[in-house]
Formats: sequence, structure tokens, C-alpha cells
Amino acid sequence: MKRIGLQTRYLFTACMIAALLLPLMAPAAELLQPPRRWFDTPGTAKEIIVDSGGKLGVAGDGGVADAVLAVEVWNSAGLVLHAVPGDTSGMILGDTTSHMSFSDPFNVCKGLCLAATYTGFYNANVTGTCDGLTVVEIEDSDIVFNNSGPFGSAWTSESEEASGAACSGEVFLETVVTHEVGHLIGLGHENDVVAVMNSSIASCDNQLLQPDDLAGRNTLYDCTLSTCQSTCDGSALECGEVCDGSNLGGATCLSQGFDAGTLGCNGSCTAFDTSSCSTTITNETGLCTDGIDNDNDGPIDCADSDCTSDPACDTGGECSDLGEVCIDRTDCCASLKCKGTRGGGAKTCQQ
Repeated sequence: MKRIGLQTRYLFTACMIAALLLPLMAPAAELLQPPRRWFDTPGTAKEIIVDSGGKLGVAGDGGVADAVLAVEVWNSAGLVLHAVPGDTSGMILGDTTSHMSFSDPFNVCKGLCLAATYTGFYNANVTGTCDGLTVVEIEDSDIVFNNSGPFGSAWTSESEEASGAACSGEVFLETVVTHEVGHLIGLGHENDVVAVMNSSIASCDNQLLQPDDLAGRNTLYDCTLSTCQSTCDGSALECGEVCDGSNLGGATCLSQGFDAGTLGCNGSCTAFDTSSCSTTITNETGLCTDGIDNDNDGPIDCADSDCTSDPACDTGGECSDLGEVCIDRTDCCASLKCKGTRGGGAKTCQQ
């Protein structure tokens, strides 16, 4: 898992942007590299905690409600984001909880940087495919905003504009939020200057999602995600490889309550397949020191009545006679000693 990667958005003057609005190149949906996405959505909505303190310079609730809507504008094509106002002061990078802080606690967004998204927390060992595209799993992503510089408090929102306050050099909060959430879901910067995912924005420019932005989202989420694990019981497993007895790292039926054979995995390698095992164990005898409830009746090892006569469970009562199984000399009666054989196997009480 990498712990690097920062995507930012910058402010440029309106005249600089105007010079770039000509169709200089064809749009192209850009993905972060390696391609990555959240694996749980749409089965489980990805929650993003939005700073309930609001953004400095935005009237009303500080743009919190507008920011929530800007997060969820990405929803569709199998992507489900749920923005929740809350306390972001405890933001921890890499903790799997995504925050959007309207400040910059890590002091990474400086100068003309408007906001930045940490995109480097992904697990390259958990992979999947989306219509042929190999993707890795995003584990965490957090967003911070710049409150300093020449535009520290020069922000506005659609709600503020709707109240009759005309934009006069401010930056629209919704556009920057939407851009940064694009990074959070796995998108990179776009060449298309009118796309929300373009790296720069002019003041008073309230952008909406463009076909290029949506194409990038759809590439990652408008597909059936097929996942596989990178290991199968400790052994390397390539994406798409079937996990069976041939690539297991020594798992045995015994460890799962069966008495013979080698366990395989099911096709997705998320559970063991016991079809290669023989009969179910119904008696703990001979298995009293492995820490497993082999006969699945509740008691484990010496606590099981099947192990009453096992030397390993001897608490100082009757001693073992000549030829009986023992653990050490204290198990053997009189002058007998607990010895093994050259061929291995259990130790017995001997002269």
C-alpha cells in the first residue's frame, strides 16, 4: 500500500482561463495511476465526513449544505457517495475514514493551491477488474482546503449567489468540492479545460460535470467489479487464478474440523471448499493439543471428555504404564522413562 500522492486544484485569473477555452485538444478521461476505485460501493455507500464548521468566507452555513450536494453529484453508474456534516478535527490520513476539512491541518496546500486530495492510500494487493480494466482498492482518501494566500476567505457558493450577492472575484466552493471528490473516487486531471477535473479554475466560474468527467467516472464504476485476493492461505495468487489445493500454502482439512485431505478455496477465494476432505471428525481423541474444537461439540482439547485419558491432559492422577503414550517423564509410573523412537511418532513409557 502506497502512502504518497496528492492531487491539487489551482486558481488562475479569468484572463488566463479565457485564453485556454479554445478547443485545443480532444477530451480524454484521465484516471489516477494505477487505476483505483472504492470496492464496496454500490453495495455500501462510501461516507465522506464534510467539515460542519463551514468554509471561511462563505455566507450562511459556510457552504456546508452546498458542499454536501457537490459531493453527491457524482452518484450514479454504480457509485454511491454519502456526505455527512461532522467534526473533521480528528482527521487521520490512511485511517479508512474519508474527511473533507475546510482547513489545511497538514499545511500542504499553499500559494495558489485551492484544495488538495490525498490519493495515495490504496492497496495494490487487492485487485479487481471492471470490464477488462484492472483496478486496485482505494483504502482512504481525504480532502483539505487552503485558507491562506491571496484568496484565503474569497469564497462563495450557489446559495450565497442566490441571495443576490454577485460574484466579485470569489471562488465557487461547489466546483472545487466536486473536483476534489473526483480525485477521491479515482480520477486524475483532465486536459479538457471546461471539465470539472481540469487542474485549474477561474474565479466566479461555477462549473458543472462535463461528458469527459462522467466518462471517467463510468469507466471506474459503470461496470461489474470482479475481485480476487492476492494470496490464498499464504501463497501468491494472481488475479483471476482459481484458488485450489494446487496453490494452497499448507491448509489442511484438520484445521477446519475434517480428518483427511487438503482444503481448497472456492472460485473467488473467499472461503474454503471442504469437498476434498473425507469424513467429519466426531471424536477429539488424539487431537488434544492443537487448540481446535475438531469435533465441533464446544469443548476444546483437554476440556473435551474425549481427551480424559490423553497424557497431555494428565493433571497428576494415574500414571502411565510401560508402553503407554506419554509427554514427559512425570507421566510414567515408577522408574519408567518417557522416550521416543528413531522413527518418530508419539513418545511412550519405557525402561
